[in-house]
Amino acid sequence: MDDKMLSWDCLKDQKHLVGTYAQISTELVCSELLSDTMKICQDEMRANHDIFNIMNQKGWYSVQAADAQKISSAKNKADQLSQSINQ
Repeated sequence: MDDKMLSWDCLKDQKHLVGTYAQISTELVCSELLSDTMKICQDEMRANHDIFNIMNQKGWYSVQAADAQKISSAKNKADQLSQSINQ
């Protein structure tokens, strides 16, 4: 397995860990355990971001700049949905 494939595998695993810890955090009653789990989740998010940054710098995971009009349109749709839910 080369470095690129290893990085993709690590990123996939980090995304899974972040999702798992986030889900666990929503189901905890003990505040101390919740705090610890949320800290672990944040650590995993940082690791995920670090892996992504390395991959992006090497050109293995490139992203395109978002169009400002598309961002504004998506925000407006999300705001409308949120308002309709809160009514």
